[in-house]
Amino acid sequence: MASSPHPWLKLDVDALAIADQWIRMTYASGLLEPLARPVLRCVSADAHYDQVMPAALFGRAFWLGRIPKGSTEIWISPTNRCGAFSFRVEELETVGRVALLWRLFRESPWRAAKCVAARIFGHRELARLHLRRALCATRLNRYDAWRKARLRPFEPATFDRCEGRAIRQPHFRILAQRDREAPEGLNSLLSQLSAQPYPNWTLGVVGAPARGEESAADERLMFVDAHAPLGDAIARLDDDDFVIQLTSGDLLSALALEALAGAIARDGDADAFYGDEDRVDGHGVHCSPRLKPDWSPRLCESTPYLDSAIAVKAKVIKGLGSVGAMSRAGDIANLGAKLDPSASKVRHIRRILLTRRSTRQDQRGPSRFERRTLLDSGRVSSMDRLATIIVPTRDRLDLLEACVESVTTHARAESVEILVVDNGSVEARTKAYLAKLAKERNCRVLPLPGPFNYSQLCNSAATKARTPFLVFLNNDVEIVEASWLERLLVFAGRPDIGAVGAKLLYPNGRIQHAGIVVGIDGLAGHFQRGLAASSSGYFGRLRSPHEVSAVTAACLAIESKKFFAVGGFDERNLPVDLCDVDLCQRLTERGWRTVCEPTVRLVHRESATRGANVRLDDRYKAQHDYFRARWSDAIRDDPYFHPALSLDTLSPALG
Repeated sequence: MASSPHPWLKLDVDALAIADQWIRMTYASGLLEPLARPVLRCVSADAHYDQVMPAALFGRAFWLGRIPKGSTEIWISPTNRCGAFSFRVEELETVGRVALLWRLFRESPWRAAKCVAARIFGHRELARLHLRRALCATRLNRYDAWRKARLRPFEPATFDRCEGRAIRQPHFRILAQRDREAPEGLNSLLSQLSAQPYPNWTLGVVGAPARGEESAADERLMFVDAHAPLGDAIARLDDDDFVIQLTSGDLLSALALEALAGAIARDGDADAFYGDEDRVDGHGVHCSPRLKPDWSPRLCESTPYLDSAIAVKAKVIKGLGSVGAMSRAGDIANLGAKLDPSASKVRHIRRILLTRRSTRQDQRGPSRFERRTLLDSGRVSSMDRLATIIVPTRDRLDLLEACVESVTTHARAESVEILVVDNGSVEARTKAYLAKLAKERNCRVLPLPGPFNYSQLCNSAATKARTPFLVFLNNDVEIVEASWLERLLVFAGRPDIGAVGAKLLYPNGRIQHAGIVVGIDGLAGHFQRGLAASSSGYFGRLRSPHEVSAVTAACLAIESKKFFAVGGFDERNLPVDLCDVDLCQRLTERGWRTVCEPTVRLVHRESATRGANVRLDDRYKAQHDYFRARWSDAIRDDPYFHPALSLDTLSPALG
């Protein structure tokens, strides 16, 4: 039983004997507990080093990593929540460097070559980065083998008690439509439900019974007239019971109903609970895992990512039925699409609850929601001096001139002011250009010489802004389309949203930024970097606005009052790196979500001013150490990045 969200267990192992070696650890955890990544802590004489491990989605997981030199103790934090948990280390073995390199060459010869080259030239961290990219992430097309290696038998539990208090067990009304491609699916579904350890369910099949089905032995099976009002099908349910929509060919996991009941016991005020899904082909091979983010209202507005593994509270469905949104029992497709994203309380169960047959056409329909924006209502376009665009710079006139010109070309002069923050430019051509800019009607120049402190430059400029919105823009970013600003401010102006970012593209058209995942490479990373601009991305997030944990300050829009409410950028602890991620995390603490709007596309010549590979630069070590200590919870558990996904690669992969 964990009395705090950070319980620690000491490993009974000789840490000195395995220090400075790579190890492979096999561990197991409970299948009905909230899924979380464990944290491995290696303690030395004067410090400790934490490494985040993969979550045990199917009850078992593996970790491959290096124990730092000088480690004297090894601890593990198995969960990040209070309450009962189970965890055990099943095996721990060392992996020799020769075996490691051999595995690396088999997995990725080109990464192996880069790893060896980096090691030869003394770049140890870069070498380890290449090794983790290849060996600590499994491609999604290997899901079936990955799943089998981690699958543990389900051990049912009961949910009649919760923290010593009696609780009411919810009733699940499963509404199923026949699958014409799998007519035997109804019997299969009924058999699955009968085998579920959780007993409180009834199955309502939409349509008249087929021959022989009228005499089904299970009294919990009923047939619902496809033309009857939906209320007739759920009339006997209490408001706090739940409705689940399936197709008769769907396969429920053995833990599905117990996992749902346990989540409801922990959070009965929620309107809906959804889980993860996969598919199975005609040969019984599992594929296409859909490991979903936690509740993302903006994504739900444009993409019905909740799919079928969802249970919706009966009173919510009754309310929808009363206004005709679900007036017929046959109209049960996509319960998740019936929810109001802005008003619903929705919780994610991070487990595979449903397997769908890949032989069927995907029945996901379009969301019923139409995004209403400030732009649609004219509130943005009618405001004067709407935003201050803050551009820090030091010389590099080639970049600055292109940036400013692109802004003036693609933003109405009367709606913005451009504030260039000059961090001590010395070149004559740059000074002449800045003097010219200062005379423009919608431009100002703020001289701030001194050591480069990006956070301080931005904070100082923000205090001089005269508009309700701030847009931080790097001098190596170019605007390439109209209405970019209005589309960012549409979201920035919403009361529940803090920072808003755009999709940034390299000059070659590949994606540089479409949202930041906290925890990648132990800090934070640009997930899906390098994909083509036309890619839809994981869950379609490269085409749809969606919540993320952070966006880059290379292009970041925010209301001035929200920026100052959290104290702006941290110029003391994070003067250069990770200050944008830190800002977004502090906004989250205040209840403001961060959104990436990928329909806004800009060109970013990334780090043209200060170089690439900042995360491997020892000059920023103190900033990285501070970030790890300040945001250890976020590094462990980014809510918009499933804990079964790998944190050791920028592409969707299994951990």
